[in-house]
Amino acid sequence: MDLDQIRIALVLGEELHFGRTASRLHISQPRVSQRLAALERELGGMLFDRTSRRVRLTPLGMRFRDEVGTAYEQLLAAGQCVRDAGRRLAGEIRIGFTPTTAGRALADFVRAFERRHPDVSVIHREVTFARPYDDLRTGEIDVLLMWRTGAAGGDLTEGPAIDRQERVAVMTADHPLAGRRSISALEVDHWTLMTNFAPPQVLDTILPPMNVDGTPIPRVRVETTISTMAEYVAHVSKGSFVHPTVRSLSEVVNRDDLTYVPINDLPPLDLCLVWCTSHENATIRAAAAVAGTLDPPTA
Repeated sequence: MDLDQIRIALVLGEELHFGRTASRLHISQPRVSQRLAALERELGGMLFDRTSRRVRLTPLGMRFRDEVGTAYEQLLAAGQCVRDAGRRLAGEIRIGFTPTTAGRALADFVRAFERRHPDVSVIHREVTFARPYDDLRTGEIDVLLMWRTGAAGGDLTEGPAIDRQERVAVMTADHPLAGRRSISALEVDHWTLMTNFAPPQVLDTILPPMNVDGTPIPRVRVETTISTMAEYVAHVSKGSFVHPTVRSLSEVVNRDDLTYVPINDLPPLDLCLVWCTSHENATIRAAAAVAGTLDPPTA
């Protein structure tokens, strides 16, 4: 028994006429007869007495109308409530970010959203580098500001970009490459990718395996106990390695003993809104619409 069969039987119970029922439901009269016959076979009895002159409910049909009809109306009402909730903006939106996505672009996006939707409160939530998408999947946050990886996961949607960032290398101020206006990714002896510091797709986005010319970039993957940006910066500041990142990190970490040098053979990165596809609602769509009005700069 499916909803289509139930709807046909209930409308026929009101109209008591196959032609009017078909017209009201915008289907053919043979379809009304076929779907009703299938329902009666499933129920094991006739719902209607029908002759060439009239159609009337049987005792089983009356019971179907009274019991199933009530449940059907309740189901329709519940579905409408869910649809209304899906179309209505929530009272708040929880925006997740990492230290490298917490710069000016986040502030500009939030201001634009608040101007468009002043009745929706914006709540900021920092997420971990190691598992940045977890809070999306558990519903702890609604949207995440994250670099476009193209491989965030089949259950996630990567929406409009709100910023575009050039790649930079952060290193100690006395590093041999520190005085350069820009460097090639190939000039670093080897780049260290901390495999448990961020998901593989994020690491490969920040520092891809090849530069724009298709030349392999020397990369070494190692495991680490580093879990925060502060710990990472501490290792960079003592010269343990050169760190590939984006320009916005300099807005968050601005120290005299560190310098940021542009990487000239890697394309810029888009910072976009990411959300769990199955959690999409009116508020998330509103955020994506605002993001779509922003014009990411040309890095």
